Amino acid sequence: MPWFFSKRENWPLMRLAPAMAVLAVMLAGAGQPACADVIVVQSNAENLSAGQLIESNAKVMIPAGKQAVFVLPSGATRTVSGPFEGPASSLSTGSQTKSGVFDAVKHYVVTGNTTAGRVGAMRNAMPANFGDPVPFSWRLVPVTATGDVCLLKNAEVALARPKTGAEMTITLLDTRQSRKVRTSFPADASTVPWPRDLDLAPGATYAMLLPGRNPRQIRVRVLSEQPSEEETLLVLHRERCQSQFRAWLRELQQARN
Repeated sequence: MPWFFSKRENWPLMRLAPAMAVLAVMLAGAGQPACADVIVVQSNAENLSAGQLIESNAKVMIPAGKQAVFVLPSGATRTVSGPFEGPASSLSTGSQTKSGVFDAVKHYVVTGNTTAGRVGAMRNAMPANFGDPVPFSWRLVPVTATGDVCLLKNAEVALARPKTGAEMTITLLDTRQSRKVRTSFPADASTVPWPRDLDLAPGATYAMLLPGRNPRQIRVRVLSEQPSEEETLLVLHRERCQSQFRAWLRELQQARN
């Protein structure tokens, strides 16, 4: 084959070479963290406070005998015990960024109490006169919840109200079968078992009707196993379990070791 045929056939590839080189560099960097900032969600060290955003190049110092829990760019949490000293970026070495989870946590700690639009599709605002929030749990369905609720498979599921008081009746409606079941919280009880005659099915939606309050609707997400503490935020965000996402963060922020 004449030499000029060989060059002509290779000419398009020669012209594409620079673009292919740029693409290779871009692909090589794909999946790498865009930043290495971290968020403090719990700390008993005086120089670190819950809700603090630490930029990647800032130094983190934890004295001996103290510890802190950080949310990493991957959305996972990491507990670090002192003595420790190093840049914030060193806490997330080897992890990949999952901006959705990290941004949801960041939004929560900045606003103080809401992740609406970040974790799930529906706002879960609690009436001001409804008392303290229901504690985090993998088996409780808060009567104040709206949206997805994550429950462990085969768990003894119960309904929970934020505060005790007089007897309170709640009506549950299975939206698939249009079937209503009523159950009541005894006086001074904060929980009541999920009604045995109302199947709790994965993916099913239920309306909760409380006296004098707007209806609330939940969708059940069933987990085959309990996530590790480090992976809890990732799982709650993935499953859109907004109420529990907030409850888990809130309790971390309030805890002291």
